[in-house]
Amino acid sequence: MKKVITTVGTSIFTNLTRDGRNSDIQRQYKSLESSTYTHDKWIDKVVQEIIEGKKGLSQTLGLRKTVFNEIKNSTNASAEIKSILKIAEEVGADIEVYLLATDTCELIEAWFKNHADISVFFNHQQDVIKDLQINNAQAFKTGLINLNNRFRKIAENEILAQQSKNIILNITGGYKGVIPFLTILGQINQCQIKYIFEETETLISIPQIPIKLDEDLFEKYWQELELLEQQVILNKNQYYQMVQDLESCFEFENQNDFSFNFLGIALWEKYKSKFFTFYCSDKIMDDINQHTEVKDTLISKFSIREKRENKVGPKLTHKTVYDDGNNSIRIFFVEQKENIFIYKVFGNGEYDNYDYFWRHEAYNDAMLKDTKLRRLQIINA
Repeated sequence: MKKVITTVGTSIFTNLTRDGRNSDIQRQYKSLESSTYTHDKWIDKVVQEIIEGKKGLSQTLGLRKTVFNEIKNSTNASAEIKSILKIAEEVGADIEVYLLATDTCELIEAWFKNHADISVFFNHQQDVIKDLQINNAQAFKTGLINLNNRFRKIAENEILAQQSKNIILNITGGYKGVIPFLTILGQINQCQIKYIFEETETLISIPQIPIKLDEDLFEKYWQELELLEQQVILNKNQYYQMVQDLESCFEFENQNDFSFNFLGIALWEKYKSKFFTFYCSDKIMDDINQHTEVKDTLISKFSIREKRENKVGPKLTHKTVYDDGNNSIRIFFVEQKENIFIYKVFGNGEYDNYDYFWRHEAYNDAMLKDTKLRRLQIINA
């Protein structure tokens, strides 16, 4: 299964009003243009009209029913729809499509309801990318980082499994100012990048540049960069040499403070994808190293959220306990703001010790005392 991450603009409305057609929605569309990244209530009604075929709404909004029939029946209703269909045709298999950026995603999601071979996902809370707009340059920089974070959430499993070619970035729609940054993101992560060429039916693929990341500097400063990723703003006087070495990766807030910029977070995420990072005490780290089966489980299963969540449940006061299945490997942990704190592990042959622990030793915050940032390599360089 391939995932297609598709940025979305307002071409679905542009096409409907081209050459003077459907002038009765032109006014509504103009209001959309000025507030693309807000959730206009009338779009909800349009989606209802398409999905449920409700009557009367089109009269209220000045939107004729023929307009909705045109959307439903035309593969040229928008550049995004046309490009998704072309990608599905080229791939020759079922695809999952993730729509990002604007409220018109809901119209495109509705359009694909009858296409069983194309699953379309759009979550307004997650997929309308905050600050990804064209009116404020400073906010746009924050929006790009938010875009990168959402991309990572969608593509995480494929990247960790070194299957980035199963991720397709469809850059046909959306604001043109975002395209260079999406191209960089795709090149760094070795994803496929595709778009429909202008008004044609031709699907263009952007070739991969042979990018090799010089990882020595990320290796040198990985603990500091972990702090930076958690939106801790560091002072450049305190980290002078790191700033000198990695200057192009940072955004300077004022004379002294700095944080990751889009390029920095994209490169850092690519480097970090080789490792599973977590917090634990020296004692727990010794236990992990002594029990190779626990270490292997952390690397191959626990580090991948999808695999981990399916095997986590409570044990009395211990709210999150990883149970590996038909063995005695157990991992007791706490997750705070996506940081994982491991406070107890049990390996093969330790079932009795595990059973005693969860029954007789109640969880308390002291179990997280003296934890340090750790990492285990999960992908060979």
